[in-house]
Amino acid sequence: MSSRIAAIEVIPLRIPLSRVFSGSHYSMRNRTTIITRIRTQDGLVGECDNGDTDDDLHLGAGVIEEGMCP
Repeated sequence: MSSRIAAIEVIPLRIPLSRVFSGSHYSMRNRTTIITRIRTQDGLVGECDNGDTDDDLHLGAGVIEEGMCP
């Protein structure tokens, strides 16, 4: 059985945190991720989350939207 991709949604999310969290090599003011949702012609839906860098959130979403979706 094969199914063709009908649509891809890219949902960049940025949630402000109550304080800055930091570790040895990072600090973050926001929690970010990119939800990617793929729908097939047969009605199957797959989702994944990727990317967690605040500064590159829209860059990562753009790579998916402009590089992979077409």
